[in-house]
Amino acid sequence: MRSEVDAIKRGQLCAISAFALAMGEACFLAYVGAFIAAGSVGATAITVFGGAFILARHFSVQQEQEEKPKKPAPKKSKPKR
Repeated sequence: MRSEVDAIKRGQLCAISAFALAMGEACFLAYVGAFIAAGSVGATAITVFGGAFILARHFSVQQEQEEKPKKPAPKKSKPKR
């Protein structure tokens, strides 16, 4: 179990590093005047890492829902007249 936690921390650290590197590259490109390239690199980095975060969140919620025991639906009673 400890190795799983270590692997998760290592993955998060690598993702943060890659995002910081991409944003640094976008800033450098903007500094030298390559605004279209800077926008492309920045937008791609935000899309990729933001999408990965959203997908990870989606799959964790989906997994939690699958693990919950399903309760039978309550029976509906007929209305009295």
